[in-house]
Amino acid sequence: MAESDIHISLVCQLKKYIIDYLKIDHGFVLVDASSTLKNKKPPIVGGYIPDIYVKTKNTFIIADAKTAKDWQSKHSLDQYNAFVCECAKHENSMFLLAVPWQYERSAHSRLKFLFPAQTSVKIEVISDMWGL
Repeated sequence: MAESDIHISLVCQLKKYIIDYLKIDHGFVLVDASSTLKNKKPPIVGGYIPDIYVKTKNTFIIADAKTAKDWQSKHSLDQYNAFVCECAKHENSMFLLAVPWQYERSAHSRLKFLFPAQTSVKIEVISDMWGL
């Protein structure tokens, strides 16, 4: 299925956030994009392919981008659960979610509700306005 321009933009924002703000070398950032070579794409995690996957000696990150239409869908909620569960298996891990700016607060609240006791995984939500 072709990705929407909004989804592609959100994935780009996630990648920028990871490289520029979290200071992760771009060579460790695996992105699920049509232009990415197959051996440089993220692995399947809990039956789903995240938009971005990072594993370094000291850091583990799964990042996913969602549009206004799908950030609350059952499929997306199942993905969040699979991704956070995988992150919980690693030290110094993070789950990042990117959504359009209008949904950033709602998405943050939703993730706090879904994962209230999750202390080993840092969970953050960014929007398409990050870095502007």
